[in-house]
Amino acid sequence: KISLSWLKYKGAAGYEIYWSYCNGKKVYKKVTSTKKLKATHKKLSYKKSYKYFVIAYKMIGDKKVYIAKSPQIHVAMKKDKRTNAKKVTVKKSKVTLKPGKTSKIKASMTREDKKKKLLQHAVKFRYYTDDYRVAKVDKKGKIKAVAPGKCNIYVIANNGVYKKVKVIVK
Repeated sequence: KISLSWLKYKGAAGYEIYWSYCNGKKVYKKVTSTKKLKATHKKLSYKKSYKYFVIAYKMIGDKKVYIAKSPQIHVAMKKDKRTNAKKVTVKKSKVTLKPGKTSKIKASMTREDKKKKLLQHAVKFRYYTDDYRVAKVDKKGKIKAVAPGKCNIYVIANNGVYKKVKVIVK
């Protein structure tokens, strides 16, 4: 089984979780629809790898309106020839900047099984900010302070393991 969890999306009434095999095909099936921030996908093959995404929705009358989609995550099972990220680490977990200034996130990861190659269908890390009005981050982890405030930057590995970097712009 694979247990999935995600952060709350503002305004969401519920979430739909979809899955597919990591085989190059884009044939997705729904795991479940839930109001919780977690779900479990059961009865999986130990020899395969899977990919998932979550869609947030809100209700307008009787109609379901989709408002956000998560990035895909890729998970290798125990007997797959590849492995997952076990832990993401960052050099600095807190960054203070002035508007207009920049900083680079230095991130690394440890693998679940050091003898296997990492399951990787995208870049090693993906970077997201929870408030682009305070700080922006590019695909290489370069933070640019925009305006005074606080936000978080998430450094995410392919299987969804992440580390949070607090950003303060003064």
